[in-house]
Amino acid sequence: MFILSVVSLSHSVTLVIVLGALALAFGLLLAFAAKKLAVAYNPLIDEVAEELPKGQCGQCGFAGCQQYAEAVVTRPEVPPNLCVPGGNDVAQIVSILTGKKAAEIKPRKAVVLCRGGRGGTSAQKFMYDGLDDCIAASQLYGGDLACEFSCLGFGNCVRACPYGALSLDGVGVPTVDPVKCTGCGLCVSVCPRNVIALVPTDKPSVVRCRNQDPQERAEQICAMSCVGCGHCKDICPHGAITVKNNVASVDYERCQSCPEPACLVVECKFGAIVPNHNFKVPYTEPGKLNPVERIELARQNERHLDPVERAKTFDEVNLGMEKEKIDLEILRCVRCTIPACTERCPIHNRIGEYVGLLAKGDEIGAIKVLRETNPMPSLLGRVCPHPCESKCIRGAKAEATSIHAIERYVGDLERRLKKEGKIARPTPPAGVDLGRVAIIGAGPAGITAAFDLASKGYKVTIFERSPVSGGMTHLGIPEYRLPRDVIDDILEDLRSLKVEIKYGEGIDKNRPLKSFFEQDYQALLLAIGAYKGLSLGIEGEGQFEGFIDVLEFLRRVNLGDKTLPGKKILVIGGGNSAIDAARTSLRLGCADVNIVYRRSKAEMPANPEEIEDAEKEKVTMHYLVAPVRITGEAGRVTGMEVIRCELGEPDASGRRRPVPIKGSEYHIAADVIIPAISQKPDLSCLAQGHGLSISRWDSFEVDEKTLETNQHGIFAAGDAVTGPATVVQAVAAGHRAASAIDEFCAARRKQAAAA
Repeated sequence: MFILSVVSLSHSVTLVIVLGALALAFGLLLAFAAKKLAVAYNPLIDEVAEELPKGQCGQCGFAGCQQYAEAVVTRPEVPPNLCVPGGNDVAQIVSILTGKKAAEIKPRKAVVLCRGGRGGTSAQKFMYDGLDDCIAASQLYGGDLACEFSCLGFGNCVRACPYGALSLDGVGVPTVDPVKCTGCGLCVSVCPRNVIALVPTDKPSVVRCRNQDPQERAEQICAMSCVGCGHCKDICPHGAITVKNNVASVDYERCQSCPEPACLVVECKFGAIVPNHNFKVPYTEPGKLNPVERIELARQNERHLDPVERAKTFDEVNLGMEKEKIDLEILRCVRCTIPACTERCPIHNRIGEYVGLLAKGDEIGAIKVLRETNPMPSLLGRVCPHPCESKCIRGAKAEATSIHAIERYVGDLERRLKKEGKIARPTPPAGVDLGRVAIIGAGPAGITAAFDLASKGYKVTIFERSPVSGGMTHLGIPEYRLPRDVIDDILEDLRSLKVEIKYGEGIDKNRPLKSFFEQDYQALLLAIGAYKGLSLGIEGEGQFEGFIDVLEFLRRVNLGDKTLPGKKILVIGGGNSAIDAARTSLRLGCADVNIVYRRSKAEMPANPEEIEDAEKEKVTMHYLVAPVRITGEAGRVTGMEVIRCELGEPDASGRRRPVPIKGSEYHIAADVIIPAISQKPDLSCLAQGHGLSISRWDSFEVDEKTLETNQHGIFAAGDAVTGPATVVQAVAAGHRAASAIDEFCAARRKQAAAA
């Protein structure tokens, strides 16, 4: 044991001596190297480093602030303005310290371009997977979001920011503190969804969210996005805004730093354009709404009579909107540069223009603009199905602007001002006589053509076989939808234009069309409507008393016959006439009113508002039920056998075809049955040898451009050409017919002058 211990000790001593020698040699080598390679340290490096923001962001191209300070001091090619967070102030200091000239740099700030998808952020989608990083989440899943640029909400940018300029708000979306933000761009580099961007601080605004797919519209992009309405483009004084693929963009070369960026920020109805230095809502004058509040305004509701009480009377049901609500609807209107609502309107009402005038308080101006295209705004504001609203850009985010309510307000305002003598009724141009024109039919198409032609200087005579004017608006639409004083006001305007209306006259078998030209009329317009009901084509139809065509029924009531036709009334059909017949029956005192419609409620062609009103008034609806045969006893209707249906493939109309279900027949008792399945023109009034070209639908065939028939000088318009259509479509046809007749007569005058 002793011997082994001595040997071990000897080895240890030897090892220590060897290591010591090596250490001494290495130390001498280092001392020599230090002496040969020594570099004098420049204290200016510390001075420069002290002026840098010490963010270690790396945007200068070096690993950190100390490395950049050393490089800018010791390397002539490194400029003094590479520190992005420091900006021009730091660049000037470094320039002075190093003696290098510093070019001015444009400072930039970070902005968040999108606030997230409809459901907020998608962070919760990934939490159960144990992810807490948006880059990982984006690579794994991409994000379940409505907007391509929506934030995932994990806060990578917050953790990356060395200056504490970012924070997550209550829904997990980052916000930028413009004071703390240096524009270093670290947040941009770690964001996988391009939500954050750097923008120049001397430019006034950015578009918050962009729709990258030109086929997509606002309903598929983020909650506060641009919808391409073009309002900012229209009012930007520098032409710095362009709209492409439904998205606005800012041209920073043209954009000027406006003292008040109202053109881009305050006027953006969707809040999509914001000042680039923060995301605070612009200051708004007390009592006014800022852009975000405006876009969040809910659609206002019109006043209605109580359903129980109104079903007992023919008083008007829809009472319109109060002025306060109209003002809110005016605020809701975006007033697009390229208004889709105007393009969709059959008569191309300049909606944004007259709504804009209302917003400025110019009610007279709004009336004038509306009347240029609409001769009966008070009427159309009540009965038009307002297809314009289906294209309202406001509806991309919520409910469309209530255009029909605003139109009705303007029309009723005009009527009131005329009665008060504050607005004059239209008059024909003085000293102008362009010739005589005859119009057959005092419906919407005929009246509109008369307005236009009389306003130009034609002597117009309307021949109406009924005792009243208005056509279907008077004979087919009940008073509770369209008060007769509205129609009376239109007739007063016609009389003011010197239009003559001859009631109880028209065309018949004893009055050939050529006789009108013999009375010195230069042109003839046929606007006789479509008053003949279509046949059901089922057993028992027309064989029993109590089977009444819908137009015959409505005409009788609208001309003053308010007698109750029966105790149990059954209406067949789903259009407005069917709804009108059912609701009229209630008002006549019938407590048991049913509607049978062979498709579902979704396919019902009647105005949704009318369907809803009928249901509230306790009309019983039988959907997906088709008539089979009319039943009767002793010559009187007793009811109808019907069969249940299911929807199959779409038919020619685009709606799903009702398919009867075998064995599902049942009987509905009724003592009055009113078929309301559409109409066609009644051409039995034409004299033999009229020579007009008639379609297989018993309508007049006309030139698509001129509306002239195959008989020279004879024109046709409205339902007599198209079949049953809406009132506003008839008005549009009247405008076209008047324009065509004016061109026709002008050509004749030119030929006569040349001869």
